Amino acid sequence: MVLGVVDKEGIREVMLWCLHTDTFTLLRFHPSQSRLFALRLDCGLTTICPCGNFGWVGTPYAFNVVFRTLDVITEHTIDGAGLWYVDDLNGCSKRRTYEAI
Repeated sequence: MVLGVVDKEGIREVMLWCLHTDTFTLLRFHPSQSRLFALRLDCGLTTICPCGNFGWVGTPYAFNVVFRTLDVITEHTIDGAGLWYVDDLNGCSKRRTYEAI
């Protein structure tokens, strides 16, 4: 990704950046599927997470559906290249077109 932009724009015109989003908790699950997210605690209680959370092994896989949509949007909105890894976007853009958020 980086080398492609550098080859096209030159090393002095490249800006590397990263955008971290806390989107796991925005990933809501349908109540009818709540039984799939029940987790027994050591104290004997059971907890059910109605949304994605950090630390649950299934969250990155569930977020992959969102990621694929964001990947398409990224292709059309940034001038350069972007690569999503779960909920983080790593990007490489032309310095003159980079806009800080």
